[in-house]
Amino acid sequence: MKRLKTESLLVLVFAGFLATVFYLMLNSAGNTLLDEYFQNSSYISRSNEKCLNKFESFVKQESIKLTDTEKIKSWLQKQKMGYVALAISQHEKILFDSLNDQSEEEVASFYRTGASRNISFSGESATVYLSGYFDYQYYVKTTVVEAILSILLFLGIFVKFVQKKIDYIIQLEKEIKILETGCLDYEITIKGSDELASLAQGLNEMRISLLENMQKEEAAAQANNNLVVSVSHDLRTPLTALLLYLDVLQKSSFSNREQYISYLEKARTKATQIKRMSDQLFQRFLLSEEEKLPPDPVQKARFFFEDMLSDMSCYLTQHDFNVETKIQWPNANVSLMFDYVNRILDNVSSNIIKYADAQKTVTISLLHQEGWLVLQFSNEIVNKEKGMDSTGVGVQNICTMMEEMGCKCLVNKNNQNYVLELWFQTV
Repeated sequence: MKRLKTESLLVLVFAGFLATVFYLMLNSAGNTLLDEYFQNSSYISRSNEKCLNKFESFVKQESIKLTDTEKIKSWLQKQKMGYVALAISQHEKILFDSLNDQSEEEVASFYRTGASRNISFSGESATVYLSGYFDYQYYVKTTVVEAILSILLFLGIFVKFVQKKIDYIIQLEKEIKILETGCLDYEITIKGSDELASLAQGLNEMRISLLENMQKEEAAAQANNNLVVSVSHDLRTPLTALLLYLDVLQKSSFSNREQYISYLEKARTKATQIKRMSDQLFQRFLLSEEEKLPPDPVQKARFFFEDMLSDMSCYLTQHDFNVETKIQWPNANVSLMFDYVNRILDNVSSNIIKYADAQKTVTISLLHQEGWLVLQFSNEIVNKEKGMDSTGVGVQNICTMMEEMGCKCLVNKNNQNYVLELWFQTV
C-alpha cells in the first residue's frame, strides 16, 4: 500500500522535474527567438543613437564640462532603458570611461557596435562612444514569464493531485451519508492504494459486517418468533387435553377407581409432554446465547467418537432397542467441540427413545466421503400420532450446534422411515 505522504512527495518530485524541463525548454526557445530578432533588426543601433541624442541634449542643457565626471556618472545611472556604457576621448586620449581604464584601441573595439559622435562640452569638442544593453530588459522579462509559467505548471500538477484526493474525500463523505440513511447495500468506492483507499475498504468491510449481522439478527429473530409460535401452537393441544382430564378428576366424573387412575395417568402423560416441550424450548434459547468456544485439538476420529457412540449404543439397548452398528473407522482426523458433539448425540438418543419403534432395528452407520465423516442414524417411527407432538426443537438444536462447528445436519423422513445424518468435516 502506498502511503499518502510518499505519494505526495513523489508527485512533488515529478511536478518539480516536469516544471524544470518545461522552464529549460521555454528559456532556450525564448533566448533563441530574441537572439534571432535582435540580430536581424536595427533595434539596438536605433536605441544607441536615441540614447546618445539624449546624452547630447543633457550636455547642452546642463552645460557639462569634460571634467564633470560625477554628473556624467549620475546621468548614466538614471538610464532605465538598459545598462549603458559610455566613453569620452579627446586627442586620442581617454578622458572618461564608465568601464574603467581602457586604452584607445580597447575603447574603439568595444564601442564599434555602438554609436559615436563629436559633442561639444562647454566649447571643447570630444568624441563620445556609447553602447547600451537595450535588449537585456527583454531577456529578463522573458525569463520572468518563463519562470512564472513553470511555477504555474508545478502548482497545477500538485493542485490537480490534491484536488483529486479532495474530490475522493467528498465522494466518500457522500457515500457515508448514504450508509447513514440505512442503505447498507450501497458499496463504497475504492480508488487507489493509499490510506484513503484503505479507509474506503475498511468502511466497506464494516458495511458488509453490519449488513450480515443485521441479516443474522433478523433471521434469528424471525426463527425465534416462528419457534415460539410453533411451540405455542403445539403446546395448546396437550394443554387442552390436560385441562380436560383435570376437570374430569375435579368433578369426579368417573365410575370406578380404574377409570380414575386412567385419567390421572393421561393427565401426567400430558404434563410430561408439556414439560419436555418447555425444556426443549429453554435449551433452544440457551444455545442461541452461548458463547462460541474454540474446537478441541485435532485428533483421530476413532478416538473422538468411539466412546460416545459406544455409550449411546448401550443406552439405547438398556431402553429395549435393538441397535445395529455399521462402523469401519477411517484414517481421518477431526477438530470438533466435544461438549457440542456429546449434547448432539444425547439429543439423538432422546429422540430415538421418544419416537422410534422399539420393535424395529436402530442402525448407526459411519461413512467417509471426500473430506466428510458422516454419522447416519436410521429407525422407524413408532406411529404417526406419537410423532405428531414433536415441535422439531430438538432437531433444530442439533442443526444449530452442527453449524457452530462448521458441520451440517440432514434429515430424511419418508413415511415411517426416519434418517438423521450428521456431517462432520475432517482435517
